[in-house]
Amino acid sequence: LLEQFELTDAANRSAGQYSGGMRRRLDLAASLIRTPDVLFLDVEMPELDGFQLAAMLREHPRFENTAIIFVSAILLTEPDLVRGYATGAVDYVSVPIVPEILRAKVRVFADLHRKTRQLERLNLELEQRVEERTSELEASAMRLHESEQRLRLASEAAGFGTYDFNAASNRMHCSPRLKDLLGSDAEGDMELEAFLAIVHE
Repeated sequence: LLEQFELTDAANRSAGQYSGGMRRRLDLAASLIRTPDVLFLDVEMPELDGFQLAAMLREHPRFENTAIIFVSAILLTEPDLVRGYATGAVDYVSVPIVPEILRAKVRVFADLHRKTRQLERLNLELEQRVEERTSELEASAMRLHESEQRLRLASEAAGFGTYDFNAASNRMHCSPRLKDLLGSDAEGDMELEAFLAIVHE
């Protein structure tokens, strides 16, 4: 994997910039391999150190959430550790590597990474379902409104009086024809009690 990430422009590297060729190699590698759960990066490499490679990986959408474990044969200073964690590392492994410890670390971080991706997929599915349900409710509300409008127009054409009661505000909305039938000259909506008083007069 690291051979595919070989940096070819020393000037760009020293300036902290990476060549377009390097970017293309990273994209090619990402298209050829399955997105890994865990990546091991050597801190000390001939041309590109692990910190630089980790920073590049974090900028790529295929690797932005991949767990990165740094491998080092030298004693790292505290600033080195801070730099590693700042670039997205989740742990360090020193050389010589103890196989049992390495396998345990891989199991933990691989399982955590898979569960994180599963949670992301579930959240995406939930968001999609909420959007679909919201669209359905909006369409249903629109159909109901259109149905009420047709009923109102038909009632007015037939000379019927209509009303709507808002339970939350305890107010009645009466059509002009209903007000005429009730002999009411009230403007706007009426309190339920006022409406009932007119009806029972």
